[in-house]
Amino acid sequence: MHRSRSPLVLALIALLVVAAAVLAAGCSADAPQPRWEKVTSGRFTGAGTERLDLGTLYLTGQVRLAWDLSGPNDARAEFTLEAMRSTGANASEGHGASVRSWKENFAPQSNAALALTLEPDNYRVTLTQRLSRGASADYAGTFTLYTQKLD
Repeated sequence: MHRSRSPLVLALIALLVVAAAVLAAGCSADAPQPRWEKVTSGRFTGAGTERLDLGTLYLTGQVRLAWDLSGPNDARAEFTLEAMRSTGANASEGHGASVRSWKENFAPQSNAALALTLEPDNYRVTLTQRLSRGASADYAGTFTLYTQKLD
């Protein structure tokens, strides 16, 4: 008596296994990596503390700064990326990120040296290299600012 049900039960089990495999494959896929758009680029001269005004730029979501710097082993500088936007007649809102060259997370060549998360809007952007007290040398090199490409 139980034999008449077994092909049906086997078919249902096979169907559940196939459905589970399809769902697992769809769920296990990693989220797509963000696509990036170049916003601006420039260079540090290596001639001391520098505050570079990158202008007013439209930035969306994630923002990252890539750089290729060179300098002596004893160079000690703090790098700061700041983005300010106007929120009213006399009010503004700022975001910033910084890294120090003497800390272990510093990389003179990096595709994501500094990063910010922003609401899409126009921002006044500055990039600063400030020498540490007593430092006699700093970094020279190029940088590129990217913003996340929204679809």
